[in-house]
Formats: sequence, C-alpha cells, structure tokens
Amino acid sequence: PNYFLCFSMYTPLTGWSWPETLAGNWGGNIMSNHQVGMSDNGSAVVSWIAYGWEDHVYSRTFIADFGWGDTFDHGQTASINSKEYRLSVNGNGDAILAHESFNSTERSVAVWTYHAGSGWDAVPEVLETVPLATDLYYVKAVLSDSSRAAAVWQTIDSNYRVMVSTRSVEGVWGAPEEIDDAGTWDFTTRVGIDDSTGEFMVTYSKFETPYTNTYYS
Repeated sequence: PNYFLCFSMYTPLTGWSWPETLAGNWGGNIMSNHQVGMSDNGSAVVSWIAYGWEDHVYSRTFIADFGWGDTFDHGQTASINSKEYRLSVNGNGDAILAHESFNSTERSVAVWTYHAGSGWDAVPEVLETVPLATDLYYVKAVLSDSSRAAAVWQTIDSNYRVMVSTRSVEGVWGAPEEIDDAGTWDFTTRVGIDDSTGEFMVTYSKFETPYTNTYYS
C-alpha cells in the first residue's frame, strides 16, 4: 500500500475544499503524527513523520496567495509519535519544530526555526546531545508572538531528569537546566511561555506514590 497525507482548507466564503494530497510515502512505509500550525494572516505549517529505512520529520509551509512550498526534510528522528515532537507556529507565521534527532552515535534535542517569508534555517539549534545509551523523551516546545520560546524534555540515564531551555526575543537559546527528577519517564510534559516577560511554566506528572501533578515556573 501507499500512504498519503491529505489536507482540506476552510474559508468563510467557500467552506471546506475537497481534500488534496500534500505528501506521500511508498512501498508500505507509513506516515503519521502530523501537526498543523496557522498564523493570523492565513499562512500555515504542517509537519509529519515518514517511516522507512530511516524515520524522518518533514514539513511543508503554506503562504496565502502563493500556495504550498516544497517539502523540507528536518532529518532523521527518534521521535516516533506525536507526543515526542512539537511544531509551534506564532501569529506572525514564524515557527519552531523540536524533536529528538538521531544518528549512529548520539541523540540530540534539535529545534528548527522557520522565518516567515524566508524559510527554515539551514541547521537546527541543538539544545542537548547525549550518547545512544542515554534516552531523550517527549520533546515539547512553544513559540510566542514576540519570538520567545521554551522547550522541555526528559534526559534519562541513571535518573529521569526534566530539562528546560528558553529562548530570548533575539533568538538565543539558553543552556539546558535540570528542574526535577520526575521519578520515571513521562509523556504528559507541557510548557508555556509569557509573550512579554519571558516567564515560563512546565507541568508534568510525577509517577511516585501518590501520583502528583507538578508545575515548575
């Protein structure tokens, strides 16, 4: 079988369009875990994971009055489902895509940046790199309209450490900071950031007895 990612657009004047194909994957290799972000002016970014000999994250951008751009390859990924990577688009049409990149020797938390009107950066910002024996889990990120951003993930070696990094309005990411030993891996991690002050909050569950919902800010 062949697998396809399809899209339908809605406008108040015309309603929903008939679905069209956005991307495909051939030879029985599936594609899934698509995410969509839309700006205030109608531009959009769509991302997905395509599985094959190597699993890769891809994206395409839509610009009102111009249409869809080419498919962009964000590289090999170990983020195998939608809970493990995050696309965030702000009201200006800028975007970040955070995932766990992967090669033969190491894993990394990689954040790609999209600039409305000019495209994706040539290389991602790497927030943390670990050997293959260390796991990275559930990378999440959020982007505000002022271009502030925050990312959260877990680094799992002998501990289950919750890590965070924030980005300034100038686009500079801070060094990752350990905020907790969550007790075990956790797929409920979420992060938000204030657009004007840069204050951020992370929430997650601690799987200890008794289970607790936890926040850090």
